[in-house]
Amino acid sequence: MKLRIFAVAGLLATSLFAQSFASVSVRRAAANTHASAQAATDPAHVSYASVTLKSVIAQAYSVGQDRIAGPRWLGDDKFDISATVPAGASQADIPVMLQRLLADHFGLVIHEQNKSLTGYALLTSKAPLNMNRSVEGRVATIDMTSDHLQLNNYTLPDFAKFLATSIGRPVVDETGLNGRFDIALYSSMSEIQSALISRAIQQLGLRIETRNIPAKFIVVDKADRTPSGI
Repeated sequence: MKLRIFAVAGLLATSLFAQSFASVSVRRAAANTHASAQAATDPAHVSYASVTLKSVIAQAYSVGQDRIAGPRWLGDDKFDISATVPAGASQADIPVMLQRLLADHFGLVIHEQNKSLTGYALLTSKAPLNMNRSVEGRVATIDMTSDHLQLNNYTLPDFAKFLATSIGRPVVDETGLNGRFDIALYSSMSEIQSALISRAIQQLGLRIETRNIPAKFIVVDKADRTPSGI
């Protein structure tokens, strides 16, 4: 088992200092409000309403919530988080900016553990590729309806990360396809999260194969239950 330690609150990586939100608001959520996340519909703004800290950690580190270990309140307490994306940043920068937000406002300290789990490899198939190349300069976005999922300007490694977060299993990209794509899946999220994921992926001219894959687990060593700014 590999172990990597991160004192997130004291990160010295220059990339984190360069990639932080322009402004941040964090507060406790009002009782009986419904959880929502809007990070792609407005490229300049990230908004999480009545979400648990565990769900934000999952977004920041691209892991399923079932692979986050820490105090129980991480999955119970609800927060409203709003942040402005700085000029020149893209949707691909948001996870790093979320990591910085968690360090600055929740004093988050974590370490990672790698374990082998049953997951998927994303591969090409014999069918024609059914994805359009993205127009250069477009912003990466996600749009969801009850039976349609549209991801625009996504690389295949980013798509694999999205699938991994959605289904709670590791997914690695082994397609060898470079560049960015507009990816349309005519399936519901419940179908993608179930055994029907294989059929959903076949729509794209791709396939998935079950593999034993090293998976990342996040262990929360420290987090402030009352974040700064409240």
